[in-house]
Amino acid sequence: MEIPSCVNQSKVSRVKSSSGFNVDIVGISSFFKLVGDESRLKILLGLNQYEMCVHELALLLESNSSAVSHQLRKMKDAGLISSRKDGQVRYYSISDDRIKELLNHTNNLFQTEETSSAVV
Repeated sequence: MEIPSCVNQSKVSRVKSSSGFNVDIVGISSFFKLVGDESRLKILLGLNQYEMCVHELALLLESNSSAVSHQLRKMKDAGLISSRKDGQVRYYSISDDRIKELLNHTNNLFQTEETSSAVV
């Protein structure tokens, strides 16, 4: 295969060998697939503000607790959230502050003047 003249093979080699390219591609891809679901993203955004039980999250999502529990199980299995039990109630929270930071950065990235002025 002939390489086009615009290709700088040295640059491509440096990128391939850099630490920014040699990461857990499968893990990162799985993370983004997981948070790419609107329901799971809403759950994470809610948990980014408060620890919540499944019923609070169901109310937040305008869904039922069974559907929310299903999403929580997926996120817990992936290590994104953790839970604690208080009597009969299980409360969920984000398991790692880096996930909170990523959510905050992403929120800032997509925040428009209209959405920021809507917050009172």
